[in-house]
Amino acid sequence: MCETRGELIELANTNGYEVSAAQLQRWRQRGLLPRPQQEHLGKGRGTRTVYPEGTGQQLLALCAIHLGEGVRRLEWVAWRLWWPGGEISMEPVRALLAREAVGLDRMWPRWWTRWREGSRRPL
Repeated sequence: MCETRGELIELANTNGYEVSAAQLQRWRQRGLLPRPQQEHLGKGRGTRTVYPEGTGQQLLALCAIHLGEGVRRLEWVAWRLWWPGGEISMEPVRALLAREAVGLDRMWPRWWTRWREGSRRPL
């Protein structure tokens, strides 16, 4: 069953998370929630915007990580959603991995030198 923005906000609120329409939009723009689709209601009856099935459960997982556990950086929230198999945009995950890889590249020569010298002390 597809969910509307209002239904998603109500679901979050019912589960103890205060979520606004602006937050939903920001999280969608960052790739943490899927893009909603326009659903046509029939001739002369207009349209409504609905999120794909499963968005509510993804929203609750996002809220648990971001609002419940206090993980502030949305790249880390994206990682935590993606790692167990969540369907999110790979852009924030790639950005996180790229940034962390740069840090590892900087530290690797020191780690290697210390290992070769037999030091087991942490850096």
